[in-house]
This record gives sequence, structure tokens and C-alpha cells, in this order.
Amino acid sequence: GHVGRKMSATLASTGTPSFFIHPAEAFHGDLGMITPYDLLILISASGETDEILKLVPSLKNFGNRIIAITNNGNSTLAKNADAVLELYMANETCPNNLAPTTSTTLTMAIGDALA
Repeated sequence: GHVGRKMSATLASTGTPSFFIHPAEAFHGDLGMITPYDLLILISASGETDEILKLVPSLKNFGNRIIAITNNGNSTLAKNADAVLELYMANETCPNNLAPTTSTTLTMAIGDALA
């Protein structure tokens, strides 16, 4: 969520209207903020995050366009997106490949480039 919030804040501060919705909160009322004209950027390193994948059918029903930022161009998220920005990341820099280090840095760089 931190990377998505940062991306949204950067877009908004450079003149592109933007807001962040955490996927876990979406079905508890936050989906009401989305209009059919909104372009959505969905972020998932694996492209298989349950909370995000549960959103996709509703977003498609609304008529939204989806950009996926993922490390897996063959993922369910990527296959359901209108555009895919693939990270091409081998591993996180964390010794145990657990902490999101490389993936968050790459995603923030993509967000800054989009802004």
C-alpha cells in the first residue's frame, strides 16, 4: 500500500487527479469512489494477489481500463489488464528474498516516470 500511496501522491502533485484505494478496503465501501472513467493502476509483484484479483471483475463491469504493474507478465492480473508494465525482476535484494526491496524500488520508479 505504501508504494501505491506514494505513486498516487506523485501523480496528484504533478497535476494528474489521483487517489489511492487499498484492495482490502475496496469491497467495504471504497469502490464507490471509482467512476467508469477512471484509469486504474493495479500493483502486484506476483500478479496473483487475491485481493486485487477479486477486484478485476467489478472494475471490468464498471468499464474501467486497467494498467498492471507486475513482475509476472503471464499472471492472471496481466492477462486481465489493458496494459502491462512488467518489472523483470529476478529477486529481492533481501538475503532471504522476503522483504520487498527491489520490487518496491522498481515500482516507484515506474510511478515517477508515469507522473
